[in-house]
Amino acid sequence: MKASGLIVVLTVFALTAFAMPVLAQDSSSSASPGTEMKQGAKQFYHGAENQISDAALTTKVKSALFSDKDTRHYAAHIHVDSSDGVVTLTGIVPNATAASSAQSVSRSVSGVKLVRNDLTVNHGS
Repeated sequence: MKASGLIVVLTVFALTAFAMPVLAQDSSSSASPGTEMKQGAKQFYHGAENQISDAALTTKVKSALFSDKDTRHYAAHIHVDSSDGVVTLTGIVPNATAASSAQSVSRSVSGVKLVRNDLTVNHGS
């Protein structure tokens, strides 16, 4: 639910950010308004597409963590964030082996280019 709400907010923001400058330009520019609108729409589309791809990749990684026999017990404590194929893991895990396992599972997901392992090991458990 949070991810879909975030996508809606980001979509509205992107539409405003890309469409308003195009609409605000004066008619003295060399490109036609139709061309500028098409370019703005194309930029908006690719921005929204990237947001959806990031959200899908985050979901795939989180699902893999919950499905793997070595990571499922602490997957709920791992936050996953994705941006352009780069996955960042944050949260607290019980030991260094768990952090390494989470990184390996994340790296195995199709579409992941790089995994940033920012997991904290809880030495107290």
